[in-house]
Amino acid sequence: MKKVFIACILAMIAIIANAQNLVLTTMNIRVYGRGGVYAGTLEDEFRDKWLNEFISTRLGESDVIAFQEIVNKETLEQNVIPNEMKCVSYDSDQELHIHVVLCFKNKYDLLIEKGDDNYALEESALKKYRPAVYGVLAQNGKKLAHIMAVHLKAHPKGHETRTKQMKLIEARIDEFNDDLPVIILGDFNSYKDAGDFEMINNLLTGHNIIHAEMGELMTYKTFLYSGVFDHFWISNKLEIEQTPRVDGPCNSKKRGGERFDNLFFYNQFVSDHCPVTLNIKLPN
Repeated sequence: MKKVFIACILAMIAIIANAQNLVLTTMNIRVYGRGGVYAGTLEDEFRDKWLNEFISTRLGESDVIAFQEIVNKETLEQNVIPNEMKCVSYDSDQELHIHVVLCFKNKYDLLIEKGDDNYALEESALKKYRPAVYGVLAQNGKKLAHIMAVHLKAHPKGHETRTKQMKLIEARIDEFNDDLPVIILGDFNSYKDAGDFEMINNLLTGHNIIHAEMGELMTYKTFLYSGVFDHFWISNKLEIEQTPRVDGPCNSKKRGGERFDNLFFYNQFVSDHCPVTLNIKLPN
């Protein structure tokens, strides 16, 4: 009897430990579905093989992945996303619309937020940009966290628009009348000289949502430009297990490297953004 009791206790500890940790990634795939350029067509997308390999080998431990710049979300899910994941997004009437897509492992569910009837926060699109994709992540019927994936307006001069988007996102967060933690991840297009980071941080701090600091890590890099656009803002009740990790060549000091660690190869066959991964511990 004592052995059975100990075995049950150990099993319960293992279940709790597995439920506590959550690995999250945000990844912008440059104009996926048109070969990485807006002038392309659906037939010009050639990166599926390399994207599938990169995501499977470098991001295989991720429980949740938020994708941005997805023109063809159907082929992304069919040809790129690992079989152990499922995805949600939204529909758009714009021919060249670049969607936000939120994917998560099959052991999880994403519940539609109370007061909404789909996964898109339409008002945050301001009628012509990208809405946030959001919901409540759950496992075995237990609600774990509010997850919100974003892709804010691009370009340095878009600060005013990004501010409007973030104020709408903040207003929706204010309506979450529960104790669940909030996780916001994605491409915030936070331009250093525009003051975007300070604006976002100031809006979210009042909700006890803090930035997951990345130090000096870059998340975007080409041979001409580099930047930090991709972030996580999370409830301060969440414990960060390790500093966010950036995969790919965005922070490489070497000009060489092989395949996914080579900037020329990566820019051509994957993207101009590098994925950022955060490992957190959920509250008991």
